[in-house]
Amino acid sequence: DESAVVSTANPPPGLRRLSLAEFDLQDVVRIGRQAGPAAAHKALISRGALACDSAQAACAATLQTFWESLYYYREKREQWEKDLALWKMLYAAWEAEQSAKRAQAESHADSGEEETSKANCDDSNKPSAGEQVG
Repeated sequence: DESAVVSTANPPPGLRRLSLAEFDLQDVVRIGRQAGPAAAHKALISRGALACDSAQAACAATLQTFWESLYYYREKREQWEKDLALWKMLYAAWEAEQSAKRAQAESHADSGEEETSKANCDDSNKPSAGEQVG
């Protein structure tokens, strides 16, 4: 759900310490959630909320790599969950089909046994005493 990813209702508490107007704060949060920590860091510098600092930039770059990995993982996980749901649906259909085939085979086997036992017990199929058995 995209709305959950870009929701800005609750910005991280650390950002509240910065002297940003509520609109700017919400915008930085939106940028960070959409494009990652490096983009949020640049937005904070461009708004004057942070001074340019090489250690912070390096940290933002490291966090960006981590964020991208998690984002990629989340996409793959969501695709896997969709594939799994499809597989479960197809497997359930296959199981139902196999169960129906087994029931049908058992039904035919049962009716075939009944016919065989009827044929074995039916006196009309037995040869009479005067007939030749060939």
